[in-house]
Amino acid sequence: MRAWSSRPCRRWPFNKARAFRLSTYEAAGIRVRPGDRIRMRGLFLTAENPGGRRWPAGLNRRRMALLAALLPRPWLPAWSGLGGWREAMFLAPDTRRTRRLARRFGQAAVLLLGPRGARLHWLACSGPHKLASARPCCA
Repeated sequence: MRAWSSRPCRRWPFNKARAFRLSTYEAAGIRVRPGDRIRMRGLFLTAENPGGRRWPAGLNRRRMALLAALLPRPWLPAWSGLGGWREAMFLAPDTRRTRRLARRFGQAAVLLLGPRGARLHWLACSGPHKLASARPCCA
């Protein structure tokens, strides 16, 4: 079982995986897309719409408030989107705790900013997520 991967789950529809790769991520006025060269370090993550499935707005807001309380500081409010789709996100330090939180909140992928640029990291599905009642993408 892999914890992080440069490729999406093989059971994910191509169009969903493609949407992640084409999305724009923004924090503090800086826009980045997967593959861009950037000297910042950090991790874009969200608690909204676990596993790439749309959830009710009220539930997404509550999940984001909980994630904000659990994230290591400092973090910045952020967003990602493609076309008419837009999600609230955070740009947080890339720590073990932040990576565990991404998995705990049922995210399919995160955008990692590091020495090799902006790269999508797909989270392996390892069973039910503690805070996401939606089934993981490989279930």
